[in-house]
Amino acid sequence: MSSQLLKDRSQALELVEIADSHLKLGQIEQAQENFARAFQIAQTFPNDIPKALPQCSVSVREQVLNAFIRSYARVENYGSAVRVARGIEDEDFQACALSAIASQVAASGQADSALSIAQTREINYYKARASIDISYSYSQAEQTNKAAEILTQIIRIAGVIKNDPYPAWMLTHLSYYVQEKLGQLDTAFEIAQLVENDSDKAWILNRVARKYAKIGQFDRAIQIAEIIIDIKEKELALAWIADEYAKAGQSDEALKIVATIDNDWKNSPLILIVKNYVASGQFEQAKEIAGMIKDPDDEDENDWKWEAMRDISCYTFKLCIKNQYNYCGMGF
Repeated sequence: MSSQLLKDRSQALELVEIADSHLKLGQIEQAQENFARAFQIAQTFPNDIPKALPQCSVSVREQVLNAFIRSYARVENYGSAVRVARGIEDEDFQACALSAIASQVAASGQADSALSIAQTREINYYKARASIDISYSYSQAEQTNKAAEILTQIIRIAGVIKNDPYPAWMLTHLSYYVQEKLGQLDTAFEIAQLVENDSDKAWILNRVARKYAKIGQFDRAIQIAEIIIDIKEKELALAWIADEYAKAGQSDEALKIVATIDNDWKNSPLILIVKNYVASGQFEQAKEIAGMIKDPDDEDENDWKWEAMRDISCYTFKLCIKNQYNYCGMGF
């Protein structure tokens, strides 16, 4: 980053701090003026589009916007926040700011007000992003019909986004947030299906499959994992499903999936299967499964096989001690 850009970044963040101080004192006009100047500078920076979630870095725009939202959240003067946001010249940045305000308003329990802010946006992604938080707010208030109505709107908007610039990352993000925020896995899958880029689609389908496995819907999880084109993402999803099967005590089902995985990801479910067999006293089966574990070449990686054999040895030792004490009439 050049010295001028560093200077501009510092100035923008300094203006935000000044604006925040004015806001705390109830000096709304002065706060609005300084926030507006901060956004004026921030919009000259590129709008970096994150390639994956969660984001590893925060852009200058996001730094200014996040501080702006925190400031207004403390005083709950969202009318002033909207006025400032509407003065942002960059169309995409303005939509992002208004979407963030709508999400914050929704989080404060004012879903109707948030909806009125979100609906003024023309950029589909930001409208949908705010709508996710609004749907969540309605569901928290037990207004299930309104929550369902907003969810339907999100699906409709997702269909339109296919024709927008950068549809892959937009739809990938929306699918992710729908499953994380709303827990609506069917909707998340429906949105993921709209992603045409194979890499992005594989990434998000992997996570949808995991979520289904996490709640015990294994058949659905496997069905989704099987349609993932990218082999790496597919086998990673299958390994997670096998993990969940093993955690649920269904070792045989976990083994069926492990048999389809050709890399070290199968080690994690195999360890869990070993633990299951050891816990049930099936030591020979545990040893057999432990023999299937192949330690990675990298010395920094986990020594999977050692861990498995350690568990078998520990449980066998405890069992021997227990039997000895029981034999002596001492209990355990």
